[in-house]
Amino acid sequence: MRRKFITAYNSLEELLTRLNELISLINGALLLSHGIRKNSEVNIILVKEWSELRIIGRFLRNYRPDFESASGLIKRALARGESKGIIFKRIQHKKVHVTHDIVFVIDPKGVKVNYLFNILKERKSKGIAIVLPSAKEYVSFSEKCRVYHINMSENLYTTDQIVTILNIVLDNMGW
Repeated sequence: MRRKFITAYNSLEELLTRLNELISLINGALLLSHGIRKNSEVNIILVKEWSELRIIGRFLRNYRPDFESASGLIKRALARGESKGIIFKRIQHKKVHVTHDIVFVIDPKGVKVNYLFNILKERKSKGIAIVLPSAKEYVSFSEKCRVYHINMSENLYTTDQIVTILNIVLDNMGW
């Protein structure tokens, strides 16, 4: 089952100044102890530039979890537009359109993570999109999407921890 994690930064400059945080998020979303999750993808929306940086686990090559090599691959993709599983492109519309069957929006007004087990037991899906708090206003959903709001307090967890926890929950569910 495909997993897509969506986050947003105000500008390219903000992304570059917070690159360490971004690399931690990418590592949480894509890395396993023995390799790369081939079914996961990270989409980063750059609002000011109306651009998107996509990191696709299935096509990613030569990615290492350390800051130096990961930041080098990301900077190369930003300069060239593409680099072995990392794509940097302009967005045509003001929002990124999500068509996955199930969408989890991280929201303080949502249900607790424990309810995920009940939701996932009842539903079968080809893909899940997880919208992190910074990207909520820049994402639109298909009519087919089942959107669930999940409460994972930003005061308790950083975004990379949220991504890691959700990956563990989905792995334990066999998704």
